[in-house]
Amino acid sequence: MAAMPAARSGFDRRLWLKSGSCVAASAEAYYGRSLDLLDQLNASPVLTLLTRKAGGTVTLAEVRAAVDTAFGAGAGERVRLTCRKAGNRTVVTGLTIGIGAGEGTLTTLIAGAKPTTSRCTEGWTGMPTVDRAALQ
Repeated sequence: MAAMPAARSGFDRRLWLKSGSCVAASAEAYYGRSLDLLDQLNASPVLTLLTRKAGGTVTLAEVRAAVDTAFGAGAGERVRLTCRKAGNRTVVTGLTIGIGAGEGTLTTLIAGAKPTTSRCTEGWTGMPTVDRAALQ
């Protein structure tokens, strides 16, 4: 529940129907795999970077460099930031990491994805707090 707080509101069922039901035999398998990949990401320098940058600005180049360090040269090319304007600030609202089909480690899955582009190249990370789910 800590890694998926939206499950309290039933959002997990919506996500399963929209994205998971076509790739896994059961919701348990889909979310089990998702949590395994999240654990791999959270054990990487990417979490360290985002924690260090909490409350400040992070650039796409910094995120991509952390992903390269964690998952191999070129892995950062499979990452994009999502940003929104909020007043006079650009705020980072999401991070997408492309992964290929199949099984394997996050390193293997990232290597199987195509490079992507990102319209957002930098933004404010928000208040200097870290998602508690990421730290557990």
